[in-house]
Amino acid sequence: MAATQRELADTEQRLRESERELDALHSKLTEVRTAYAPSFGALARHARADRELAAALREAADAGGEEADGGLTLAEVTALTATVERRLADADRVLSRALAERSGPEADGAKKITGSPAA
Repeated sequence: MAATQRELADTEQRLRESERELDALHSKLTEVRTAYAPSFGALARHARADRELAAALREAADAGGEEADGGLTLAEVTALTATVERRLADADRVLSRALAERSGPEADGAKKITGSPAA
Protein backbone atom coordinates (compact mmCIF):
# COMPACT_ATOMS: atom_id res chain seq x y z
CA MET A 1 0.00 0.00 0.00
CA ALA A 2 2.85 2.43 0.83
CA ALA A 3 4.51 1.71 -2.53
CA THR A 4 1.26 2.50 -4.33
CA GLN A 5 0.94 5.77 -2.39
CA ARG A 6 4.51 6.75 -3.32
CA GLU A 7 3.88 5.89 -6.95
CA LEU A 8 0.69 7.97 -6.91
CA ALA A 9 2.52 10.90 -5.28
CA ASP A 10 5.31 10.66 -7.89
CA THR A 11 2.78 10.56 -10.72
CA GLU A 12 0.94 13.58 -9.32
CA GLN A 13 4.26 15.46 -9.02
CA ARG A 14 5.14 14.68 -12.66
CA LEU A 15 1.66 15.81 -13.70
CA ARG A 16 2.09 19.15 -11.89
CA GLU A 17 5.51 19.64 -13.50
CA SER A 18 4.08 18.83 -16.93
CA GLU A 19 1.20 21.26 -16.38
CA ARG A 20 3.68 24.03 -15.42
CA GLU A 21 5.76 23.30 -18.52
CA LEU A 22 2.63 23.31 -20.70
CA ASP A 23 1.57 26.67 -19.23
CA ALA A 24 5.03 28.12 -19.91
CA LEU A 25 4.98 26.84 -23.49
CA HIS A 26 1.49 28.21 -24.03
CA SER A 27 2.66 31.62 -22.77
CA LYS A 28 5.63 31.51 -25.13
CA LEU A 29 3.36 30.60 -28.06
CA THR A 30 1.10 33.55 -27.26
CA GLU A 31 4.15 35.82 -27.09
CA VAL A 32 5.42 34.56 -30.46
CA ARG A 33 2.03 34.99 -32.10
CA THR A 34 1.77 38.53 -30.77
CA ALA A 35 5.32 39.47 -31.74
CA TYR A 36 5.16 38.05 -35.25
CA ALA A 37 1.54 38.79 -36.22
CA PRO A 38 2.60 41.69 -38.50
CA SER A 39 5.06 39.43 -40.33
CA PHE A 40 2.46 36.70 -40.76
CA GLY A 41 0.06 39.24 -42.24
CA ALA A 42 2.69 40.54 -44.67
CA LEU A 43 3.56 37.01 -45.75
CA ALA A 44 -0.10 36.23 -46.33
CA ARG A 45 -0.41 39.37 -48.48
CA HIS A 46 2.69 38.38 -50.47
CA ALA A 47 1.19 34.94 -51.08
CA ARG A 48 -2.10 36.53 -52.17
CA ALA A 49 -0.22 38.82 -54.58
CA ASP A 50 1.60 35.81 -56.02
CA ARG A 51 -1.70 33.97 -56.51
CA GLU A 52 -3.26 37.02 -58.15
CA LEU A 53 -0.31 37.41 -60.51
CA ALA A 54 -0.50 33.73 -61.44
CA ALA A 55 -4.24 34.10 -62.05
CA ALA A 56 -3.63 37.16 -64.23
CA LEU A 57 -1.07 35.29 -66.29
CA ARG A 58 -3.48 32.34 -66.68
CA GLU A 59 -6.26 34.77 -67.60
CA ALA A 60 -4.00 36.44 -70.15
CA ALA A 61 -2.99 33.11 -71.63
CA ASP A 62 -6.62 31.94 -71.81
CA ALA A 63 -7.78 35.22 -73.39
CA GLY A 64 -5.65 34.55 -76.46
CA GLY A 65 -8.39 32.55 -78.16
CA GLU A 66 -7.78 31.23 -81.65
CA GLU A 67 -4.50 32.09 -83.28
CA ALA A 68 -4.61 33.98 -86.56
CA ASP A 69 -1.92 32.83 -89.01
CA GLY A 70 -0.05 31.00 -86.27
CA GLY A 71 0.03 33.96 -83.83
CA LEU A 72 -2.04 36.45 -81.91
CA THR A 73 -3.76 39.39 -83.51
CA LEU A 74 -2.82 42.94 -82.55
CA ALA A 75 -6.11 43.30 -80.67
CA GLU A 76 -5.43 40.12 -78.71
CA VAL A 77 -1.91 41.25 -77.81
CA THR A 78 -3.31 44.61 -76.69
CA ALA A 79 -5.92 42.90 -74.52
CA LEU A 80 -3.35 40.54 -73.02
CA THR A 81 -0.91 43.29 -72.15
CA ALA A 82 -3.68 45.42 -70.64
CA THR A 83 -4.77 42.51 -68.44
CA VAL A 84 -1.24 41.76 -67.30
CA GLU A 85 -0.51 45.46 -66.70
CA ARG A 86 -3.67 45.84 -64.60
CA ARG A 87 -2.92 42.75 -62.54
CA LEU A 88 0.71 43.77 -62.02
CA ALA A 89 -0.46 47.18 -60.78
CA ASP A 90 -2.81 45.42 -58.35
CA ALA A 91 0.04 43.19 -57.14
CA ASP A 92 2.35 46.21 -56.81
CA ARG A 93 -0.16 47.98 -54.54
CA VAL A 94 -0.47 44.90 -52.33
CA LEU A 95 3.30 44.44 -52.15
CA SER A 96 3.84 48.14 -51.38
CA ARG A 97 1.47 47.89 -48.41
CA ALA A 98 3.21 44.73 -47.23
CA LEU A 99 6.65 46.33 -47.47
CA ALA A 100 5.47 49.41 -45.59
CA GLU A 101 4.19 47.21 -42.78
CA ARG A 102 7.44 45.24 -42.70
CA SER A 103 9.52 48.38 -42.12
CA GLY A 104 9.09 48.00 -38.34
CA PRO A 105 11.71 46.54 -35.98
CA GLU A 106 10.79 43.00 -37.00
CA ALA A 107 11.81 43.67 -40.61
CA ASP A 108 15.54 43.54 -39.92
CA GLY A 109 15.34 40.53 -37.62
CA ALA A 110 15.67 42.64 -34.48
CA LYS A 111 13.00 40.58 -32.74
CA LYS A 112 14.59 37.43 -31.36
CA ILE A 113 13.08 34.50 -29.53
CA THR A 114 15.55 32.75 -27.30
CA GLY A 115 15.61 30.58 -24.28
CA SER A 116 13.46 27.71 -23.22
CA PRO A 117 10.34 28.33 -21.16
CA ALA A 118 11.01 25.14 -19.20
CA ALA A 119 14.57 26.17 -18.32
